[in-house]
Amino acid sequence: MTIPAESQIAAGLAYQGWSGFVLSHPADGAPMIFDPSPDVKLAPAPAVFAITHGHPEHVQGALLHLRRRDREPVTVIASPAICGHFYRRSARNDDRFMPVAAGDVVEAAGWKIRVFGWKHMGLIPPECRPALKLLGRLLAHPICAARVGWQGFVAPKHQPMLGFRIQSEGLGPTVYLGEGLHRQTTAAALSEALGDEPVQSLIAGIEPEDAHCIGALLAGRAIERLMLFEPHRDWRTRFGMEQANLPELAAALRRQGFAVDLPAPTGERGASP
Repeated sequence: MTIPAESQIAAGLAYQGWSGFVLSHPADGAPMIFDPSPDVKLAPAPAVFAITHGHPEHVQGALLHLRRRDREPVTVIASPAICGHFYRRSARNDDRFMPVAAGDVVEAAGWKIRVFGWKHMGLIPPECRPALKLLGRLLAHPICAARVGWQGFVAPKHQPMLGFRIQSEGLGPTVYLGEGLHRQTTAAALSEALGDEPVQSLIAGIEPEDAHCIGALLAGRAIERLMLFEPHRDWRTRFGMEQANLPELAAALRRQGFAVDLPAPTGERGASP
């Protein structure tokens, strides 16, 4: 089993797999790491972790790092439940935990962060046929499904789902929307996430079932660059589920006038969070 190094997606931004991204500080300060991937061992240097919600693949990377003693202190920005979960398991007493909620504006290590909320699509599709198809896939892989279920049971409280709009001197507004861009996303919710000023970069996960609506959702939005990824590709591979055709979606969005970046191919990571 080979775990790849981080994949450079754009200048200063690296993709780790799952939902993990590392955004370098423009002035060589502590990087901002969104939902650190459990498949990548992070450098021991100081960092700021921004955690969107409590699903296992979003928290286990940070938890693995926090349990290490051979590292520098980190700052964690997350919901109160996740901050408390991490605080009780951290190997250091000089880590900084910043509980936040939608609407908060905080600063950490030279980053200014505005927090917003987003809605997670249901894990079971609302339509009957897709729901039955998904349940069939899960039943065909009972051990893997049980492992994923157990990881979710021992993880911290899943909600609320939080996104982050960040800025720093020398870096325009970057919005990490996580899994909040999908067919049930409203125009008002997207406007709340993007804010009033033009966005330099929007980082968003795309599921195959939602690819058809992304162009309409983003039409007319002042976004300089889109960074798109498939957050659950590993699980979809393991369960034999459909996967997103991100190059096809990127081509369609480019025809709408957007600049689009995708992670470089890394192969199948295969490690279970």
